[in-house]
Amino acid sequence: MVDRVVETWIRTRRPALVGIQGVQGSGKTTLCRTLEARIPGCVAISLDDFYLPDAEIDAKHEDPRLRGRGNPGTHDMARLSECIARLMSGTEDVDVPVYDKSAHGGRGDRAPETRHVPKGSVETVIVEGWCLGFRPRGIDGDVVDLALREYESLVDLLDIMVVLHADLAWTDKWRAESETAMDAATFASFMARFRVTNETYLPYLRVRRDDSILHIQLNAHRQMVSAWT
Repeated sequence: MVDRVVETWIRTRRPALVGIQGVQGSGKTTLCRTLEARIPGCVAISLDDFYLPDAEIDAKHEDPRLRGRGNPGTHDMARLSECIARLMSGTEDVDVPVYDKSAHGGRGDRAPETRHVPKGSVETVIVEGWCLGFRPRGIDGDVVDLALREYESLVDLLDIMVVLHADLAWTDKWRAESETAMDAATFASFMARFRVTNETYLPYLRVRRDDSILHIQLNAHRQMVSAWT
């Protein structure tokens, strides 16, 4: 995998684009921070930071999966695409948005501050997200399935993808550790929005076999127990 990143940079003279997918709470953010600290020129961004502003998410949507941040359809994909393109070009400074999950009692909102990345400093871009790599299944009229079409162009750009495997039964406990602003009822409703999406799309990603995809099995302590391509 490291060889593939180096090969991409030598061949194209552009940053390598790496995706990391894992269920909620599986340690994606911690992994990205570690990689940023250890790899010169590495910048990691999260799908979470590109949620639409709270005022633009319809809390009364007829489909409960879109009543708040979380599912495909609640991200600002235009801004994410622009941000990645600018990071990859390296010709200008980039201000990456920051999302505050604690705002509005845990509903979350876009923070006023941004994260500044100076031009010419990027050699590897990492994008992480719980639904990164999910592909539309052709479910007629389904709002999440339709929204996933907007994510495909990003997935197609990835040079490498890392898929973190973990039992879905662990996600509620793990995610609760980072959603401390929510009360118990709000958290239960929040996690329910993700469950159907994970059950519908995650199995197809986990069985994909490709030399550009690294699968990593985690245990209940978020430790790697095996890996395969």
